[in-house]
Amino acid sequence: MPQSLQALARHDEAVVCYENALAIDADYVEATRGLAITSHALKRHEESIAGYRKALAIESDHAETHNNLGNALQALGRYAEAIACYETAVAIKPDLAAAYHNRGNAFQALQRHDRAVASYQKALAIAPELIEAHVNCAAGFQALNQHEAAIAHCEKALAIEPCSFAAHNNLGRVLQEIGRIDEACCAFEKAIEVAPRRPGLYVNLFNCRNVSPGDPYLAALEALAGDRGSLTDNGQIELDFALSKAYSDIGQHERSFHHLLEGNALKRRHIVYDEAAVLRWFDGVRRVFTPAVIRERRSLGDPSSVPVFIVGMMRSGSTLVEQILASHPRVFAAGERKDFATALRTFDADGAAAPNIGAVLPLNGEELRRVGATYLAGLRAAAPQADKIIDKMPANFRFLGLIHLALPNARIRGALWSRMGRPLPSLLRDTTAGKDRQRSPGSAADLPQLSQALEAGRRSAAALARSARNPGVT
Repeated sequence: MPQSLQALARHDEAVVCYENALAIDADYVEATRGLAITSHALKRHEESIAGYRKALAIESDHAETHNNLGNALQALGRYAEAIACYETAVAIKPDLAAAYHNRGNAFQALQRHDRAVASYQKALAIAPELIEAHVNCAAGFQALNQHEAAIAHCEKALAIEPCSFAAHNNLGRVLQEIGRIDEACCAFEKAIEVAPRRPGLYVNLFNCRNVSPGDPYLAALEALAGDRGSLTDNGQIELDFALSKAYSDIGQHERSFHHLLEGNALKRRHIVYDEAAVLRWFDGVRRVFTPAVIRERRSLGDPSSVPVFIVGMMRSGSTLVEQILASHPRVFAAGERKDFATALRTFDADGAAAPNIGAVLPLNGEELRRVGATYLAGLRAAAPQADKIIDKMPANFRFLGLIHLALPNARIRGALWSRMGRPLPSLLRDTTAGKDRQRSPGSAADLPQLSQALEAGRRSAAALARSARNPGVT
């Protein structure tokens, strides 16, 4: 009975059934597992975790329960614990493809894409028609700049299920990244045909091409806007950003700006941002990466002079600086790269966006060279023959001290806001990949403090470079 209710998504009624069963027999393991599964479906993840652990206390060698516990932990962002659960699951049941796939998702969330891909491939070796594993493996390969492998997995997913909007969407993103724009637009359009009520697909399409008056996709999006209350918060955010881009393209700027404000305001409500903690982190960087530390360790990293970092606050002109530098035929503009943060996660079990400053100094020469070499491997994949490759990820300013240690011969350029141009440009796109980068319109007055902190950090980095006789920072 409760299983039937679960299948019908009548989860609250299923909970009552399971609780009645457990009132009769508190150790009834099937009811304990069933209640945990239903709690997970209701997004009551803490209750779900407690239920799975109770079930494992009764029956510790149930692989599926370890897998499900991992899923509940992953839903709360507890990725290291989730990975441990998945590994226990496959140790008990080596052919449990779902556990390998879910472990891949956890590694992907930590941006450890090489491990994610390896996990997805394990899952596919057991279940070659697992569409989700093909789609997610494609995303992993894309993050590793292995675009042909990413395309191949998207195509395999579509051969199994031609109506997979996720596969069409991922294929479009890969094609767009490698400049095959017309094909990318076709892929996004096919994704929309399959799932027309997913505004994120319109965001991807409109970011790939301009919108013209009478565009049928704009008409479809406007119809969806009439029923925005049926969308999740994330769907409404994507709807606003898609409409903003479309209205801007057709010259309806007041409507465009209205949706920019709506989308940013809604997104901001979902972000926990501790500015004081960020400023303390900046202070820690200055305190740890002293001239003496740089002098003592500057020769330990990878000696390559290929990387050119452009750092600064978002929307501060970094793209213009990149274009000017890339006008030289021996310089390649690789865009905003996550490779350095990914390389650092090798030393961070929890996959934090910024490493624990106190944990950095114990890194020895071999480890620093490995950070540099790991970063270079990803960067080099973008342009194997270029003499210089530009990485214009603005948030790399967090890692200036580490960049000096891991890549002492890298060049660094800083981009800062002008006083007149600080607040507005940050509203012009959904920049939610990094929580510390998204600001609300009401917090614009705080931006000078962050900009001043960044400028102080840039000056400190330049001073460190001079003291270490490295001319690479300006």
